[in-house]
Amino acid sequence: MEFRVLGRPEVCQDGECLDSGTLKQRTVLAALLLSANEPLSTARLVDSVWWDPPAAAGSNLRMYLSGLRRLLRVPGEQGSRLRTPWTGVYELTVLPGELDLDRFYGLADRGGRELRDGRPRAAADSFEQALRLWRGRALDGLACGPGLQTKVMLVEERRLAVAEQWAHAWLDLGRPERVVPELRALVKEHPLRERLWGCLILALCRSGRPGEALAAYAELRGVLAAELGTDPGPELRRLHERILRGDGSLADARPVPADGPLSIDLLATGLRALADGCEALGEHSAARHARHAAGDLLRRTGEPSLALPG
Repeated sequence: MEFRVLGRPEVCQDGECLDSGTLKQRTVLAALLLSANEPLSTARLVDSVWWDPPAAAGSNLRMYLSGLRRLLRVPGEQGSRLRTPWTGVYELTVLPGELDLDRFYGLADRGGRELRDGRPRAAADSFEQALRLWRGRALDGLACGPGLQTKVMLVEERRLAVAEQWAHAWLDLGRPERVVPELRALVKEHPLRERLWGCLILALCRSGRPGEALAAYAELRGVLAAELGTDPGPELRRLHERILRGDGSLADARPVPADGPLSIDLLATGLRALADGCEALGEHSAARHARHAAGDLLRRTGEPSLALPG
């Protein structure tokens, strides 16, 4: 079996994609895949599928699970991959290498180790392999409930962090032109992400295109002013000033670090801010999921976990 969530969710067997059913059934499948090999309660599945569950959410969920149980029968294996360990709890068994998200994380982690070990070329190759697994946005085409949406945000954040590490690796190798097209596309998709802009501006400068680098900075400044009423951060402002001065040492300048722990810490901080905002809007379930996701993220990466209420 092959399971794909880095784009439109798909289940494939022997190279052929299977019919995963209705939109809601595919959303249930996605929730199970993003918690593969872990038990999920009925309540958590409902929270992953609906923001405002209908009165018949329980019966609808059972119907979707019944369809998935039939879909996930694998020839030569006993029973279905979708099990019910105990009443009201469901678990999808995924073997090593079957889920594209697992392969992405494995390649990204390998690239991070190679980058820290001073092997930028090997890291660039690992990061590229990881990024090539993506076929669009995570769970493309699905309308996710709060529980699943929080997990999607985590996956998308990791993709951007890997793209930044990939750019750093090629910049370290003295190949700035290699990353410019991809970075241009990414800043269009994520116009408020200053670290991507920093990589792009430095890559343009190192490619002998200081005018384009200054134009990119001006574009970012306009976006931030219009959307947030703020200016670029101090690191980008210093980079901008050095380009204006024609600072020759920019050829050896390193971008703002894109190491794993810093990205994880920033993401956890963002999740806590999201939780506070959801609480203010009365979205208590979404707030709870965001807080728990921040705590889980910090625990998994070895960062000190902060006390998270709720």
